[in-house]
Amino acid sequence: MVLGGFAIGWAIYDHFDDDDDGRDNDQDLRGTEADDRLEGDSGNDAIEGLGGDDNLLGQGGNDRIA
Repeated sequence: MVLGGFAIGWAIYDHFDDDDDGRDNDQDLRGTEADDRLEGDSGNDAIEGLGGDDNLLGQGGNDRIA
């Protein structure tokens, strides 16, 4: 019972803690979430994104170049 509570608590902590693993929102490099800065697959990507509102070489809507 105690181990189950610990596992649930750890999963919640790990979900919101993006400083060590870099897989959550607000990543700086190579993420796949919405707020990625480089090489992301979601919207609002800065460089080479596949979603909308891309700045360079994007395939989504509202692209500025190419």
